[in-house]
Amino acid sequence: MVEMVEHFPWENTDLGPRAEWDVCLRQAVDLTLNSPFPVSVWWGPDLTLVYNDGYAAMSTTKHPFILGQKGHVAWGELWDILGPAVHECIKGNAVYKYDDLLFMDRLESEEQSLEESYHSWSWTPIIDSRGHFAGLYNATFETSQKVVAERRLNTLQLLGSNTATAQNKETFCQAALATLEENDKDIPFAAFYLSDPSNADSEPTKSDTTPQNAGAPLPAFDSIKLSLRLGGTIGLSEDFEYIPQNLNIVVHPMEPPLLNPPTQFRWPIQQAIRDKQPIRVAIPHHVSDGIQRRRGWGDRPSHAVVIPIAGDGDARPLGVLITGLNTRRSFDADYSKWVDVLRSSMSSLLAASIAREDEVKRAERLAELDAAKTALFSNASHELRTPLTLIGGPIADCMAEVKDAKIKAKLATAARNIDRLVRLVDSLMDFSRLEAGRLEGRYSPVQFGPYVAELASVFKPVIEKANLDQFVHLHAGTIHVSSITPSEGSSDHGSTFTATFPLGKDHLPASQLVYEAPSSKKQSYAKGIVAEAARWRQTGDSMTPSDSDESYSSLDGHRYFDLSFDPEDLVLLVDDNQDMLEYIKGIFGRYCHVRIANNGQVALEMARRFSPQLIISDVMMPILDGFGLVAAVKADPLLQAIPIILLSARAGDSNRAEGILCGADDYIPKPFSSRELLARANLQIQLGKRKRDMEYRFQERTKEVQILTDLSPVGLFRVDNEGNMLQCNDRFRELSGLGLAQESQWLDFVHQDYHSQVRVALNEALQKQHEGSVDFVFSNGIWVKCSFRWWKHGLVG
Repeated sequence: MVEMVEHFPWENTDLGPRAEWDVCLRQAVDLTLNSPFPVSVWWGPDLTLVYNDGYAAMSTTKHPFILGQKGHVAWGELWDILGPAVHECIKGNAVYKYDDLLFMDRLESEEQSLEESYHSWSWTPIIDSRGHFAGLYNATFETSQKVVAERRLNTLQLLGSNTATAQNKETFCQAALATLEENDKDIPFAAFYLSDPSNADSEPTKSDTTPQNAGAPLPAFDSIKLSLRLGGTIGLSEDFEYIPQNLNIVVHPMEPPLLNPPTQFRWPIQQAIRDKQPIRVAIPHHVSDGIQRRRGWGDRPSHAVVIPIAGDGDARPLGVLITGLNTRRSFDADYSKWVDVLRSSMSSLLAASIAREDEVKRAERLAELDAAKTALFSNASHELRTPLTLIGGPIADCMAEVKDAKIKAKLATAARNIDRLVRLVDSLMDFSRLEAGRLEGRYSPVQFGPYVAELASVFKPVIEKANLDQFVHLHAGTIHVSSITPSEGSSDHGSTFTATFPLGKDHLPASQLVYEAPSSKKQSYAKGIVAEAARWRQTGDSMTPSDSDESYSSLDGHRYFDLSFDPEDLVLLVDDNQDMLEYIKGIFGRYCHVRIANNGQVALEMARRFSPQLIISDVMMPILDGFGLVAAVKADPLLQAIPIILLSARAGDSNRAEGILCGADDYIPKPFSSRELLARANLQIQLGKRKRDMEYRFQERTKEVQILTDLSPVGLFRVDNEGNMLQCNDRFRELSGLGLAQESQWLDFVHQDYHSQVRVALNEALQKQHEGSVDFVFSNGIWVKCSFRWWKHGLVG
């Protein structure tokens, strides 16, 4: 801009040749061109405009036309708003506004050229050496991105909270539409279709149905038949012909050729479902004529977007959302990203509500199977012993014969899990007896001391190696502990555990006593438990990088191209089961970095150290369980943005709700497939990145506004709904004489003759919720003109 201003033909303007400019104008222009912020000078009676590079970038398509133009010509579309402010400034009064809504003529649209924009700006009068008004110094910060991002982020947050407890598709639809209805600027109208599985093919079929846009039959190939029913609308009449109550469509895997152009407008629903992406569509006038204009800016809707509501791996969508676009904002990258986040959020939330509905139905079906379950368990537990024996025997033989360490480690994993299955079979047998009322204890006399010593010796090597303390309550015994600390002056400090057990048989039921000699056979029932306990200390802070470019191959050999992991992403896995940790680490190791922890406390420390992009945690763990980990992460300001997925064997509806309500971002019951875990983890990582990006941009805009506040030449303040001052800037303190920590007494600094007038003006603005102004004098004799505006938390002025 320096070069442009230098060579601009100023002699054709009211300012005249630049060589003849007076010192005051030269200084003002130099200050403007060298400022790092968007600023301009409006000079002379006609307010001829001179500005810098930042102001030019803010003006977009209006630059360079407005350079050297008169103010009312350069900003003619805004002059109804700017004109009164200019006249106030000419009188010698500085003027400013925050997040001021201005409709600038800079949209490249035939339908609507005025763009919704927000600016925090100030005008300061420039007085020449003679004391006369010479011009205006204008500082402008565009806050459009901050205001619009805050509005859209609020919609996403409300969507998540309002639909979190929806128990079925219908309640989700109503809650979602009620949330979207509050954002009338970005969603002037909407229609939400739900997929009806009862009237659609359960699987893709061969179809010879002619698609909507085809004029002749196509060769038969795989296609999907869908039945969509309207769940609700926003800003549309019930009889709007382009939003029917029901739609029966066929989605082909490839877009058919347009043999004949369509004669009637149709929403591109098939394309959106096929591409799994939102599709932007222009709305013809004969369609938009039937759309209500009570919402948004009251303009004729010109564009809409068709959004498929479906998971990334789902061939059949859960629904389709058709929503109008903001007529006074361009469909830029930010708008497109928000629509995509809206699609992802609604897909996840709708899937969760459907899962809750299915869970209720599944619980009803399970209640009918309870009677048969007991008999099945009893039979299955017996039948499983033979295959377990045939599996365990050969594996044990192979372990004794094989020399390869890697193969031996794999066989050891299989052997441990066979032992675990054996214990589960025993539990099934006990459960079947318990259900049948046939489970009873059998007690026989033993030498208690040797028995306990033998049991303890089984665990002794593991306890000594892992430094663990383990005690078991047996029979009706009790355990007491006493501790001596070094500070008590004794060299023999530590803790003493005393186990007390009743001797004899008087405390046992006589009918359950077995008078048999104690078996001399060495006990082996605890070996499986000991083998698993020995692995408790094997979990450590091991780092697994993404070890291959083949990050699209899954564990089952299929290839996935729709995952968008970054090789630098870090996933923190938390589980006290070593086999489960190794299994999940194998799933993610080929896509991103992985760190592991064996309990929530260790995971919390690692999260603070490494800042992972995602935490996947089991629920049941020692020291700190999954719920405790979620609470600790969400309570830490530095970690609360990290998404968390909880894994649990508890698959009930109440358990899912408990997991989500505790703060987890997703809840996956066991058993789960690697595909599902990868897809959900990928979704949470991407959502987390986008949320952090939106938060960063919001903070940056907030900083810009704070800079403007600090540099403002006028006094600024904020009071609550009771009239108590919450905040004021240095200029306000300078005008009023208010000292630090005296905000609660600010009215005492108003001259006593104006106390009542100021109180009445403030109370009226608070009660009627409107703007106001009052002229008064402070006790120090300084006259001020005070303007203020109501908002939901009080007044700003």
